[in-house]
Amino acid sequence: MEQISPHWMTIYRDIRGRIQQKQLGSGRQLPSQSQLSEQYGVPRYAVRRAFDRLREEKLIDSWQGRGAYVRSQPLIYEINERTKFGTDLRQVGRHVQIEILSLRPAQRAPTEITQMLGASHLDLIDVGEMIHHVDGSPTLIGRHYFSPQKFPNILTHLLKSKSAPQALSNFGVIDYRRAETRVESRLPTSFEAEQLNIAPSQPILQLRGRNVDADDNVVEVTEIIGRGDYIQLKI
Repeated sequence: MEQISPHWMTIYRDIRGRIQQKQLGSGRQLPSQSQLSEQYGVPRYAVRRAFDRLREEKLIDSWQGRGAYVRSQPLIYEINERTKFGTDLRQVGRHVQIEILSLRPAQRAPTEITQMLGASHLDLIDVGEMIHHVDGSPTLIGRHYFSPQKFPNILTHLLKSKSAPQALSNFGVIDYRRAETRVESRLPTSFEAEQLNIAPSQPILQLRGRNVDADDNVVEVTEIIGRGDYIQLKI
């Protein structure tokens, strides 16, 4: 082990220095372990050791099959009447990529969701689920709950736009505001942990919001499942 210390320490210090000097920006992908092994002329286990130290210091994140990335800076989630997560992040220069995870029409929703929608517990709800990658890192899952009676086939519009505001605009809802936000911390489900690439024991933040139009009619309930180590709430 002592023989490889100089090798992994050299790689670790080089990458750490480039991150601290902003030569490697937030979300930047690092060369692969095999590339670094060849570049430095060291065994791959020396590169893995360097990556382990960088992860311990929360400088990088890595995912099997996707590689290693410079860790994104904390996300400030400001809760106010105009909260729109993706739009807010793009306005401050963060790169946001959205993927559809599932579109589930006519579903039974949790009681709290139906109550926030102003629906009966017997009503079926349309659910759209998306994952947001921020600066290359899977950061949050967004679930959008709609009344199919108010917005028939809205999931088709959500599939095309990957945006709840744009999907709602097809029904004449041009603007809306956040009327209520409920926040809690809990452990992720196995599905959530897998999608966010976190341990099942790592807490997540859950934010449920009720959005209303100018006449205070509920247009959607949104549920944000975010990595607790990334997201900071601003109220």
